[in-house]
Amino acid sequence: MKIPKPTDPEDESAWRAFLRACERHHESLRGRVPEHALALLKLEGVDDGLLVEADYNRAERTLKVVLRCGHLQMGYYDLVLQFHDAELSPRNRRILRQIAETTQSCRIHEFDLYRFELDLASDGALILRLEFLGFNLPDAWVEIRCSALEWHTEPRPNQELPNIPRYRER
Repeated sequence: MKIPKPTDPEDESAWRAFLRACERHHESLRGRVPEHALALLKLEGVDDGLLVEADYNRAERTLKVVLRCGHLQMGYYDLVLQFHDAELSPRNRRILRQIAETTQSCRIHEFDLYRFELDLASDGALILRLEFLGFNLPDAWVEIRCSALEWHTEPRPNQELPNIPRYRER
């Protein structure tokens, strides 16, 4: 259930209601989705995360997404998301590719991560939505359906991104 954001950035009560609705929805998933998937939603420092890498293997139905997260006060880390039996629509592949192509460095990028949204499809598939905010561009949602999601973090010394291809599709 994609929960619409308030349209007025200055309306604090609408934003509080929006955040409460997100929390209630995610709490309603407790016991129906793996606990580690819910823990991902409480991870600190993901806002402003930058896409380091996205590797989608259609034949094997796997997707790996790496995001550079954190900030100066808490330090930096890579959030490594691994999706199994992953489904990524052509539209979502295009959006992920656009984000990857416009992310050149920690200072030169057009999108950064705003938040995650977790859902459960009627067929039991996990759905993770990543909302990226764009500078002078519309916000971008990437929706990933999968049978299993794994994630871990790897500490990084700074926000600098490695010089690698950001998006790969096989």
